[in-house]
Amino acid sequence: MRRAGLSLLLFVALFSISVCSAEALNVYFINVGAGDAILVDCGDWEALLDAGPRTARANSEVFATLASHVDDGIIELAILSHPHSDHYGGFSVVFEQFEVEEFWRSYDINPDKCGDEYSTFTRGLALEGLVPRSLTRGDQIPYGQLTWFVLSPGELRTTSRNDNENS
Repeated sequence: MRRAGLSLLLFVALFSISVCSAEALNVYFINVGAGDAILVDCGDWEALLDAGPRTARANSEVFATLASHVDDGIIELAILSHPHSDHYGGFSVVFEQFEVEEFWRSYDINPDKCGDEYSTFTRGLALEGLVPRSLTRGDQIPYGQLTWFVLSPGELRTTSRNDNENS
């Protein structure tokens, strides 16, 4: 797992204990193979950080976890760490089965350079009525019962060919 995503999640989990009772806060690392999918469940409020790749196995794991923990059919917040298909591919299945109220993503240097598959994904967001909110280091966003702090990247690595470094 990327250091940035883990840092963010650990901070959210630690901070959340003071906001949600320890019994109400659960974090699920969903086994999607390559990629990430993490559910933060705070009672009747859920956030999904990445949704894994679009494969039958990953989609099944993500759906089973969400079906077990999203009782009202609403995911209040979905977050994309970076524009690689092993992180956003599974969102299409999530959108088919659940209502997503808000979508955040890491700051993309140039989403158009990410290719046709990512462009198709962003068009799908628009069809869902979602306008992605781009996040950068230092953003502090109260949302639901949590305050989200964006810890990374420290600076955009515009010369890097690896988008993982900007997640």
